[in-house]
Amino acid sequence: MTRVDAAAVLALIGAVLGSSVLSAGITAFVSWKQGVRGDERAARADEAAARRDTIADRDALVDQLQEEQRDLRVRVTALEREHALDDAWNRQLVDHIYRQRPPPPPARPASL
Repeated sequence: MTRVDAAAVLALIGAVLGSSVLSAGITAFVSWKQGVRGDERAARADEAAARRDTIADRDALVDQLQEEQRDLRVRVTALEREHALDDAWNRQLVDHIYRQRPPPPPARPASL
């Protein structure tokens, strides 16, 4: 009975030690794999956040450029109107000189 008890105890100790070493190894391996996956998830989340920020920055820039384009179109329209008025006045002045009319020259038109 002493031999059986000793063998059983040794087997039990081996099983306990073996399973705890094996368990610790499995736990370490699983933790390591999850850590890698966790790092990958964090990297992908950071990349997605950077992409969202880039898209938001691009959209903000597009909105700003569209607003500037609208403002420039308004300014160009006003300048074209002023240019047309100057052209009309220049034609009146040339006509006034060509017909040899006396001073004063015609006033600049307020509208076409």
